[in-house]
Amino acid sequence: MVQDYQQSDANARDPETMMLFATIFNQEGEHLAGFLVDILCGLCQPTLEMISSDFISYPEFREPFFKLVHNIILHCTQGMFEL
Repeated sequence: MVQDYQQSDANARDPETMMLFATIFNQEGEHLAGFLVDILCGLCQPTLEMISSDFISYPEFREPFFKLVHNIILHCTQGMFEL
């Protein structure tokens, strides 16, 4: 799923993917530390590229993006330190 998101066109991406992973991090937290690099590169990097170009495009991606980042920091702190 992460690779599909990363490789797809920006207009074909779904913000619900980030909400799904935000929920998974909320539930599983540190158990996902081994997959953190893949998730950051596959979800966060492409989304950040989409929303950082201006403050108008892709408004539906902004809240899920920051929710995902918040849950990663809150529930997978050890994984962040291991990076």
